[in-house]
Amino acid sequence: MNDPAVELWQIAPTLAELRKLPSDQKDRLFLAKLARMSRHDGSVLNKHNLMLPGDPYGLAHGFPDDEKQGVKEHLLGAPWTRLVNEGYLVDLSGQGFHKVSLEGQEFLARSAATVTVAPPAVAQPVVAGAPRAFISYSWEGDNHQAWVTTLAERLQGESGVEII
Repeated sequence: MNDPAVELWQIAPTLAELRKLPSDQKDRLFLAKLARMSRHDGSVLNKHNLMLPGDPYGLAHGFPDDEKQGVKEHLLGAPWTRLVNEGYLVDLSGQGFHKVSLEGQEFLARSAATVTVAPPAVAQPVVAGAPRAFISYSWEGDNHQAWVTTLAERLQGESGVEII
């Protein structure tokens, strides 16, 4: 399974922005995060463990410290419920310990195959309040990838747009 190149905090760096994300994008990124988190520890995908003080599992990693609790509460609300209802997260033992199902892994694989983020090749200083653009495209070959990278570089360099 290919991991998406981005995490929630990179797309929506604050709780307010996270709440505004389209649910399908938030769910895909959240499920990818849960899949990475649970690779080495099956007890991670338990709501009680994920809500532990101090965020020991890194569910809210990348978000401001004063928003981490709110981020965890938000993600373990509707996004978690949607993933369970879609069958992407399953609790096979009925003990509250979930795992990413085969359907969830297939969903992530489909998403990774069709949605890719081109990182800007040249880091430019980002101006506070500058517009931000998320570039998503399917891989159609090296020429297409180079074209998207060039577009990202132009937007960031000439227009000051922060590219994600």
